[in-house]
Amino acid sequence: MAATSPGSAENHGTEDGLGRCDRDRANEYFRYRLEIGGVGVGQVPAFLDPAQRQSLRAAFSQLELPDDRTTFVVAHDPSLDFYTGSCGALPCTMEEVAEPEQACLREHWDNCYYVATRHAGETFCLLNETE
Repeated sequence: MAATSPGSAENHGTEDGLGRCDRDRANEYFRYRLEIGGVGVGQVPAFLDPAQRQSLRAAFSQLELPDDRTTFVVAHDPSLDFYTGSCGALPCTMEEVAEPEQACLREHWDNCYYVATRHAGETFCLLNETE
């Protein structure tokens, strides 16, 4: 899987599509985690400075994520290349969940982070911008 190129994005309920990135929002995602199958995906500690977060949000806003599939989004820091993978059916298999991270690691070797999961038309930010 290659990096996802930004395209014309549809708005997913927030200006940048990523929405709120804090522990409360991650906990909302965790309610669905067993249903989705993304058991190994958790909240990512804050690792970006404010300028990098703004760049990530701007790049994320250009992604076109499907509303009808569960999709995992991984970003590489510092390139801000995005890698996405979607599930065929719920629960997602471990292979489907790991696919975007593995694609990022094959290309960059490190610094690949799950930044969001899109499920049932809702985007869950997995970055912790409050720490």
